[in-house]
Amino acid sequence: MADGDFRSMDPGELVKVFADLPYPEKRKVWIEISDLTEEEFDARMAWQKARRGNVPGVGDEAPAFALDVLDPEKGRTGERVSLEALRGKPVALIFGSYT
Repeated sequence: MADGDFRSMDPGELVKVFADLPYPEKRKVWIEISDLTEEEFDARMAWQKARRGNVPGVGDEAPAFALDVLDPEKGRTGERVSLEALRGKPVALIFGSYT
């Protein structure tokens, strides 16, 4: 695909095309469509590779953690809930930004 073609693609199509690309081509696309320099991109990829050893795999037991309980306006209530307190109950974890 010629330079610049990725920016005009439908996001769904971009994901399909991107999945089949070898890493050097993926790197080129990421640099093309992002605001990162090549050096920043390479540093970020090195950081992500280094931290993979600390990330639980699918089916691994989740590490212990506690989170603040929020009120409907997304303010902290002063309460906390721990994963351990929910043992035996269905728990869904959604990671993302809702700002």
